[in-house]
Amino acid sequence: MSNNTSSIVSKVWSFCNPLRDVGVGYGDYKLKKNERSHKTEYIEKGV
Repeated sequence: MSNNTSSIVSKVWSFCNPLRDVGVGYGDYKLKKNERSHKTEYIEKGV
């Protein structure tokens, strides 16, 4: 793995660990992220 890839992976894990520590699972995170992206689409389209 290159240094750049290792750096990115490290940053991602640094964001994941606090979420995991408070009980947010991967499925919960993806669901919330998906909900937010749909809201953004509606706002951009003026719905």
